[in-house]
Formats: sequence, structure tokens, C-alpha cells
Amino acid sequence: MLVCLFLIAFIPFTLNAKNNPLEEKLESNRVTITNNIKPDMLTYKHWTGKYNPDSFKVFVNDTEVAQGAALEITSETKTVNLKFDYSFVNGKRAGSKTVSYKLNDDITQANITFSWDDDNKIIIDNGTAVAL
Repeated sequence: MLVCLFLIAFIPFTLNAKNNPLEEKLESNRVTITNNIKPDMLTYKHWTGKYNPDSFKVFVNDTEVAQGAALEITSETKTVNLKFDYSFVNGKRAGSKTVSYKLNDDITQANITFSWDDDNKIIIDNGTAVAL
């Protein structure tokens, strides 16, 4: 009797663990956004020399994403807000900028990069910048 109860209780968990279409659908409904900003991308080139920020933070939809880290969002999220905060010379030169991007359809990943020379500065592949 005890063995029978155990089998009845265990079988549904075993069946659900294998090829669960709901779980597969949930995984396919995710977009992984990775902060691929490298330190050399942050170097500001000025005629007086090259400068690196004391502090540089990246946010995706108000969630900080560290360098090399990733954040998962649902694929139903069509627009993401990318923000960066920077500080040079112990805060004497500081600022931030937010850029909204419309993500391309049917993507599973996107990478964030950075360029002081680009109008938007913070860039995401698999997306198009939109006006705020």
C-alpha cells in the first residue's frame, strides 16, 4: 500500500520533468540581454589624452547589469530602456543617458556595447533606437 502511494505521488513529477512543452515554451519566450561592454570601449579619447571613467554603470529597464553579466526578459517586452551612468575625475565630470530600443522580432539574445563616438553611446544589437 505504501509503495503504491509512493508510485502514484512520484509518477506525475517524473512525467512533468521530461519534455515539458510548457517549460520549453517559457524558455523560448525569454530574451537574454548581455552587457558586453569592454573596458577599452569606455576609454574617452580627448586631445589632451585618454581617460577612463571612475565609475560606469549600465541599467536595462532600471535593473543594473554588471559588465559581463546578463539579464533575462520576456520576449513580450518589445522595448527596452538602456541607461548608463558615468563619472570622471571623482565625480567632477558625471552624467547619464537613456536610450530606448525596439527589439527585433523572434530573438533570444541581444548584446550591449558602447562607443563615445556613436550618437546613442550605448548600443544594443538586435534592436533599433526609438525616440524617447
